[in-house]
Amino acid sequence: MIRLEERLRGILCPMVTPTDGKGHVDEASLRKLTQHLVTGGIHGLVVLGSSGEAQAISDDEKERALEIVVDEVRGGVPVIIGGGDTDVKRAIQNIKTAKQLGADAVLAVPPYYFNLSQEGVINYFKDLAQTGVPILLYNIPNFTKIKIEPLTVKALSQVDGIIGMKDSSRDVEYIQKIVFTCKGNGTFRVFLGTDGLLLAGLTLGVDGVIGVTPNIIPSWDLELMEAFQAGDLARARGIQEKVGKLLEALRMGNFPVGLKAAVALLGICNPKMWKPATELTKTETDQIKKKLIELEVL
Repeated sequence: MIRLEERLRGILCPMVTPTDGKGHVDEASLRKLTQHLVTGGIHGLVVLGSSGEAQAISDDEKERALEIVVDEVRGGVPVIIGGGDTDVKRAIQNIKTAKQLGADAVLAVPPYYFNLSQEGVINYFKDLAQTGVPILLYNIPNFTKIKIEPLTVKALSQVDGIIGMKDSSRDVEYIQKIVFTCKGNGTFRVFLGTDGLLLAGLTLGVDGVIGVTPNIIPSWDLELMEAFQAGDLARARGIQEKVGKLLEALRMGNFPVGLKAAVALLGICNPKMWKPATELTKTETDQIKKKLIELEVL
């Protein structure tokens, strides 16, 4: 059997979570989105991350969403679930439940709300790693207010069960330090958190990206990575420019409302957000639609 660390590279997609607007997962739409990504060639799926509105979804509905994706994928690609909590005991229990439901790994944020020392960050992730479930660190300081410092990442990269990280800081110097600091550990995977920097990240040596645009069009990130690996930098730059323009359109409103509106325009799901978030106005949606048409996505 191929180890998870060997399978975990390339283009992964943090999925939106379709809802019926009444507090429940829209199963048909979630299955449709899963197939859209798997048949599009995506290398892995992230369920209930930031793009999936995880913090607004009940535990029961989170479990149902994971069950649906795991059932639809049937082992074809790794399925990672968003995790982490302010309470270590609760975070560990959620991780164990996710494993029972079929998750291959957990993408865990550090505890948010209260400030935490780097020693506290290390202790927290070591506790999560003791579950026996593969853990990826998730550095997203704009949401958590805690930065996982490069030396902290280096220390954690040596811990059994911690297999990689995703960085959503959009700080190129930071990701460079992570790659250079952890390059001695060949099994530790480093993923960008935005495909807007995919080409830049590939030149630094990242293993891939966990970016949102495959929700709309899976092929662009895949083609960009293929062009880079083939040494065709002109083609890679051209694709990167298109990805950047798409991201600009998806940033309409408060994240991830513009992303879900775009997925809805493709006919994959409805644009309803998990409460208390609200949908875009018709004018805002029309602006996204215009951009998708210009980019020949619609």
